Amino acid sequence: MSEAKKRLRVTPPKIKFQAYNLMERAVSEGVAYGVRHAHKHTEKPGHEIIIERVTSAVMSSLGEIMDFDA
Repeated sequence: MSEAKKRLRVTPPKIKFQAYNLMERAVSEGVAYGVRHAHKHTEKPGHEIIIERVTSAVMSSLGEIMDFDA
């Protein structure tokens, strides 16, 4: 390989994600959305509705940053 071709070779940067921070953000956003959604149509939703909405929103938020099919 010629010297010119060696200089043109570019190695991609190594990217390291902070998994804890990504997951914490996703869970936090999911909880906030779930609570808002639970209170959307009623002022005092039942405990089960709140849990259902928060769980659904958290899993949806995590699904945006993680692949559960692997």
